[in-house]
Amino acid sequence: MRIITEIQPVRGGLFKNEPMPNIDSSFVYTNKRGKYRLITGKDYLTRSEMNAERYSMRYTVLEETYSYQYEDESSSKELGRTFKVRIQLKVKVKDPIAIVQNDIKDIRHYLDMKIDFWMRSITEEHSIEEIIQVKNKFRNIKEQTNISYDLKEVGFEIIELHGQVDLSESDEKYVKEKQKIRQQGELDRDRLEAKQKLDSMKNEKENEERDKLIDKILRSDSRTASILVAENKKEILVILEQIRQEELEDKRKKEEHQRNLEEKLASKIFTDDMDARERINVWQTVAGEAPQKELQNEQNVKLENPKTWNDTATRLGDTFDEDKRTKSAEGEQTDEGGKWA
Repeated sequence: MRIITEIQPVRGGLFKNEPMPNIDSSFVYTNKRGKYRLITGKDYLTRSEMNAERYSMRYTVLEETYSYQYEDESSSKELGRTFKVRIQLKVKVKDPIAIVQNDIKDIRHYLDMKIDFWMRSITEEHSIEEIIQVKNKFRNIKEQTNISYDLKEVGFEIIELHGQVDLSESDEKYVKEKQKIRQQGELDRDRLEAKQKLDSMKNEKENEERDKLIDKILRSDSRTASILVAENKKEILVILEQIRQEELEDKRKKEEHQRNLEEKLASKIFTDDMDARERINVWQTVAGEAPQKELQNEQNVKLENPKTWNDTATRLGDTFDEDKRTKSAEGEQTDEGGKWA
């Protein structure tokens, strides 16, 4: 669909007149200074103006309405997934000078170059699962893209514009399967949450009943308490076992915490790039068990003497290790384990 149908060099003269354009076209004259002159309808360029402005080229622009259809795939946000796009467009020439300035000789060629860019400005923002949102945008494609503005800039006006978008059969099947998986996942999650809630309520109820029983026994006299224990022997044994397990777990956590502190302390104490001041700070703040007597004896050590500080850190480390071994030996003699009967 050619828009500029003819380009002719022109020159002025004493006896030469310029022709009038046809009813469905217009003339655009240009000179070497970049000036443009539009001639339409029954008008024509006079000989005096022609000689004064020294126009050198005349463009014949066909002023008709042009229809354009586009049907192709447009890429989505997902690699390898596309939308099927159909466009119906009708435009007319609005500004022949702008058409000449932008050298739009063929409207179809121009639209073929631009249409994919306009479509991708919508489709590449969405995955194919968002087909509903994309369809809504294509219903208002004139407002959702730069197509109207871009065409106006090069001399055209949109008369009609309709957009439609769909999925291929394989992509539609893919979307349905993905939605089914997601719905199943949501259902499984809801079931799990419901089960966890029921289990939590059950545990709360059991803990409440346990606390009530213990409280009742503690508040009773010895005879009543013996009766309650005898009547609830099975429950009492379960409670005692639970308490024993909780105590063992607390003990395990404390031992693990202490062990982590000691490992952390050891790694810091024997790090070569630590200065003496930082080593003693480690004993005081991280270990929390550095012998207070040794720390007190070192209060007056001169901070400016790195060797003295290093010696102090070493002595504190040795003392701490000795205290730890003593406590460990005492723990082995006094620690007694048992199980609730």
